[in-house]
Amino acid sequence: MNAGKELFLADELKGLRQKINQAVQDARQLERYALALTGGIWTWLLSHDASRVPCIGWWVPFFLSGLGALRARTLYEEIGLLAGYVRERERACLGEDGGWETTVRGRTSQKSRAMAGIVFWVILLTGTFGGAIWLTRRCA
Repeated sequence: MNAGKELFLADELKGLRQKINQAVQDARQLERYALALTGGIWTWLLSHDASRVPCIGWWVPFFLSGLGALRARTLYEEIGLLAGYVRERERACLGEDGGWETTVRGRTSQKSRAMAGIVFWVILLTGTFGGAIWLTRRCA
């Protein structure tokens, strides 16, 4: 491989890893903001007279959680796409053993972290949906 190609690949992989790290940070930040936002909305709704809150108001946390989950899904897909490409480039340059992305792919901790994000959104969506169902009984 010539020096120019090696330099290009090194820069490309460095940039892709930065994108992966940024997407992971964005996903975690989105989780924190979604939890804080839905908690704040629930607090506000529950601190007001239920007869003065429109029925649609109880569904706002669920809808916002749904939007957050959709955004998280796109982040997870982006991470997977970028990591897959990095793995391909690692194998092409370093052989079947590859590098970091190839090694970390099979590790349970990496899969656990990805699953934790999915579980977070399922719990948040389920909780906000259940809360909306239960609390809409208050508005008549």
